Amino acid sequence: MYSNLKPYYTHYKSLTQLGLPIIIGQIGTIVLGLADTLMIGQHSTTELGAAAFVNNMFVLVLVFGMGFAYGLTPIIGSLFGREENNKIGGMFKNALLANTLLAALLVGIMLLLYINLGNLGQPEELLPLMRPYFIVNLISLPFVSWFITFKQLSDGTTDTKTPMWIMLGGNLLNIVGNYVLIYGKLGFPELGLYGAGISTMFSRIMMQLFLPLFSLNRNGIKHTIRAFSRNLSTVPTLLCSSG
Repeated sequence: MYSNLKPYYTHYKSLTQLGLPIIIGQIGTIVLGLADTLMIGQHSTTELGAAAFVNNMFVLVLVFGMGFAYGLTPIIGSLFGREENNKIGGMFKNALLANTLLAALLVGIMLLLYINLGNLGQPEELLPLMRPYFIVNLISLPFVSWFITFKQLSDGTTDTKTPMWIMLGGNLLNIVGNYVLIYGKLGFPELGLYGAGISTMFSRIMMQLFLPLFSLNRNGIKHTIRAFSRNLSTVPTLLCSSG
């Protein structure tokens, strides 16, 4: 009986080992902003209202960008499964360009929303709190897009744990930064909501810097080293495949 079930056990064990870190990573991308909301609520209810409005706007953008980038994973996974590793780097290069262009588009859209914050029906007393928090979140948006692109490369080459640990470390860094900058600890000024935004921005930048660094010797990332010496294949092909 056990011998008949053993192939299924092995299959589901491998699937869980690959899938669980991906789930945690997906949740972690969104939770980074949730920590701001939770900790800001302990500082000021006015700032909490401002944070909730801005975070809801950026969640929509993040989910859209994540959905676009997730098209890379099955493409890389298919190439990796067929051992066509020489094509992985070129595909990743196209994906990085495509997601950078998308990030630029999303930044432009969010800038238009920023300019029109006063016309969105929000209380006047919240606008001075929203604007600086909005800007620091906007600055971090391209770094989120690049991080997700590197994450999809790692996921597609079966290295799902490295992005998960980087994401957990980024969330921990964000929580510590929130505590220091929101409440003015360890000699830092008390910045409130603006401090939460700075902490989130710093965490996202650090995650983007550390993911390629820690993944450099992994299965898929090493192929990107030679990718940038190759000619860029057609970006529309990647966009159609992702769609």
